[in-house]
Amino acid sequence: MKKDPVEVTIFSSLTCPWCMLLKDYLHTNNIFFEEKDVTFNHTIAKEMFKKSGKMIIPQIWIGEKIVYGLDWEELKTALKNENLLVR
Repeated sequence: MKKDPVEVTIFSSLTCPWCMLLKDYLHTNNIFFEEKDVTFNHTIAKEMFKKSGKMIIPQIWIGEKIVYGLDWEELKTALKNENLLVR
């Protein structure tokens, strides 16, 4: 039985250079994601904090796994574990 696709969500801001690097990386690897910008939206920032307990950006939610900041090794491992990253 085929499992449902894993949802990938990124919490970012307009002025975060690490967020831009993360989005470029995901685009390059054909990983689709929903972006939630916390720059001017306190509701989205509260949603992020409620689930993770942290105000760090970028945050990338891969299913139930949360990767904080731009930890490349943890990110790649999480993506591979969900069969989202082939390399």
